[in-house]
Amino acid sequence: MTYQQFLTEIQLQIHSLFDTDVTVQLHKIQKNNGVTLDGLTILQKDCNISPTIYLNDYYKEYQAGKSIQNIILHIREIYRAYRPSSSVDVAFFTNFENVRHRILFKLIHYQKNEELLKEIPHFRYLDFAVVFYCLLSSSSQGNATILIRSTHLSYWNVSADELYSYALENTPAQLPADFEPLMPLLNKLMPMPFPADSMEEESETPLYVLTNKARLYGASCILYPNLLDSIADKLTCDFYLIPSSIHEFLILPVLPGTCIQDLNAMIHEVNSTQVEEEEILSDHAYFYSRSEKLLTSMPEERTTI
Repeated sequence: MTYQQFLTEIQLQIHSLFDTDVTVQLHKIQKNNGVTLDGLTILQKDCNISPTIYLNDYYKEYQAGKSIQNIILHIREIYRAYRPSSSVDVAFFTNFENVRHRILFKLIHYQKNEELLKEIPHFRYLDFAVVFYCLLSSSSQGNATILIRSTHLSYWNVSADELYSYALENTPAQLPADFEPLMPLLNKLMPMPFPADSMEEESETPLYVLTNKARLYGASCILYPNLLDSIADKLTCDFYLIPSSIHEFLILPVLPGTCIQDLNAMIHEVNSTQVEEEEILSDHAYFYSRSEKLLTSMPEERTTI
C-alpha cells in the first residue's frame, strides 16, 4: 500500500467508526523547520475543534508490520483521550483584549523557516527568529496554542512591537525559567535513578538545563531580562549554550581547552539522530560572556575559546 493509499484507507476506516454527523478530514500541516506533516481531524457536529493526529509515523509502523486495524484502534484511543468537551468561541480570539495576556514568544531557527516567516510577525535575534503564539490552555494532557500570523495583527490593530512588549511581560510570568543541573533533573524525570558513577562523571563536567516550568518552547528563556547574567553570576564564569531543542538549552561552563569544533560536531550528531526535525533549534553552540553581558554565536569556524 502506498503512502497516499494508506492515508485514504485510514480516513475511510476512521469515518466508519462514527455516525454520519462526524467529518473526518486530512490536512497538510506546516511545522517548524519546513517540515510538513499529514494530520487527521475528527469533527463532531456539536464541536468546532478537534485534536490533530499526525499519520506520518503510523505509516512507518505499518511498513514495519503493524496492522491497519491496530493503527485504527490506537488513533481512536488518542482521539477519545484528547477530544475537547466543548467548542471554542471564535469571537473570543478576534478580540485582542481577550488574548493579550496569553501572548507569548518562542524561538525558531531563522534560515530554516524563511518561508513561514513571510506570513508571521517576527524579530531577528542572532540566527533565531522570535515569533509569537497564543497559549489558549495548558494541562498535563497537552497544550493548545495558536501561532500568531500577520493577518491577526490586521484585525487586532496592533503592531509587532506591541506583541513583543506583551510577550516580554507574559512569557516569564506564565512560563517561569527553570535552571537545574542535568543529572538531578534526569533522575527526577526517569523512573530509575542513574548509577552513582554517572553522577561522579557529571560532576567533573557539569551540565545544566535551561528551560521553563512547563518545558514548552523553553529555549526562549534566553530572552528573559537579566536571566543569562544571573546564571553567569551563579556559575561565576562564562558559559556555552548548547541548543538541545526548541524547548531547552544545555548550559556548559567554560573549561580550559574546550574545542568548539568538537562541541558543534556533537550538536550535529545529536540533532541528526536523536531530535525530531521540527524540534531542532540550531546546529551550533553559543557563548555568553559574563564580563560583557553578551550572548554570541559560536559557528564552526571559531574552533577554540
